Amino acid sequence: MLPIIAMALAGVLGLIVVWIVEEMFHREPPFGEAAEYIIGFLAAVGWCALDYYVLVPVFFGANAAEWLRLSAGLIEGPVTSWLLLWVLRQALQTPLKRTQTDG
Repeated sequence: MLPIIAMALAGVLGLIVVWIVEEMFHREPPFGEAAEYIIGFLAAVGWCALDYYVLVPVFFGANAAEWLRLSAGLIEGPVTSWLLLWVLRQALQTPLKRTQTDG
């Protein structure tokens, strides 16, 4: 039950991160604003699950403490959602207009 709560909390934190950092990006979302929130939520939940079930046990052993597994997922999940959204904007958008007109 605790991992499911942690994944839901990571998803909510991912949504908050998307809401905060969308103003920091200087480019439009490639798939729209609603898709951006969905991508951020799914990335945070997915990475939290990956951390909890795979990455922490691989790097710290199968007997890793529960708090370590949960905290790794809660910290890295929202960071992953931010990073994924940034990569998508960089990969799917043309360069900024000011760099296109310089020359």
